[in-house]
Amino acid sequence: HEAPLSLPFFGLDVECSGGTYIRTLIDDLAREAGSCGHMVELERTRQGPFALEDCLSSESWGDFDAVCAHVEASRAIVGDG
Repeated sequence: HEAPLSLPFFGLDVECSGGTYIRTLIDDLAREAGSCGHMVELERTRQGPFALEDCLSSESWGDFDAVCAHVEASRAIVGDG
């Protein structure tokens, strides 16, 4: 993922543990720079063993068989099946 750079906007790729408050991180970084900051977009790319690239596409949400297959694959990842 490429973080965009077009001032006054900029992007950050952050790898963090659960419980990290990204909005607070943005505020803290801005304050340390003697400025202010505001987050306009957040994309979670990973949560535990699940990654964004493994997600079911929104085009497949209406496909019952695809949804069931994805649920089964997810259950296998977390050891519930």
